[in-house]
Amino acid sequence: MSDGTAVYLVDHNGIEWYFSPGCSVTETTNLGLLESGRMTGQENYLTIMPTDFSHVIRIDATILTYSDEESNGTTTYPFFDPYAFHMYAMLNTTDKNKHTLYWRGYTFGGLVKSVTFTQRPGEGNLVDMSLTFAVGKIAGVDT
Repeated sequence: MSDGTAVYLVDHNGIEWYFSPGCSVTETTNLGLLESGRMTGQENYLTIMPTDFSHVIRIDATILTYSDEESNGTTTYPFFDPYAFHMYAMLNTTDKNKHTLYWRGYTFGGLVKSVTFTQRPGEGNLVDMSLTFAVGKIAGVDT
């Protein structure tokens, strides 16, 4: 979407998985630091540890597991089968190259690190989804 309002993932098979409208997105950047203690009343020594750097985007959404309408990310509720997401986006690792996440008009390359679907009692075909997306270059894929 060119307007930047849709939140969606394109997997390595080219399938688009919409999480908006109605999702919340949290972006976290972690600068890995080693904090070395000093004597009482003094500041710690801080050392940057480049191996601990991380950039993660977490998406929390409610997904319909059944709908007659096709998801478009802006006007229709997100719809897809959680089992299909597990099979196509997560477990198909033999040809997994890269996932692309679109949020706020930005494009992020990386991989889905984890996804959790929760079915609450009495919610019918609604499931809660929590997805963690690791942003970065993939060894052997990105140059």
